Amino acid sequence: MGVPSESKETPMPICVKFPRILSLCPFFEFINQYRVNEVKAKITDPAYENLSLLGIAFESGFNTKSAFNRVFKKITGFTPGEYKKHQIE
Repeated sequence: MGVPSESKETPMPICVKFPRILSLCPFFEFINQYRVNEVKAKITDPAYENLSLLGIAFESGFNTKSAFNRVFKKITGFTPGEYKKHQIE
């Protein structure tokens, strides 16, 4: 697996790319993609540097640590910690 970079976008579900077929996308898949994108943006935002990854997850709409870790890895292919480490380097 390669290192995540800002130039590569996370593959998005077809329902996010093409809103007309939103009905084909499970609602929670759409919401979780949005939440993960929020986390990714906040990880590199200096305004959120005082928050832990879990704090950022909660700010982005996740309710539990386990759901956050599971969904983030499923969507990005990296754990939140791995993703943050590669963004800082």
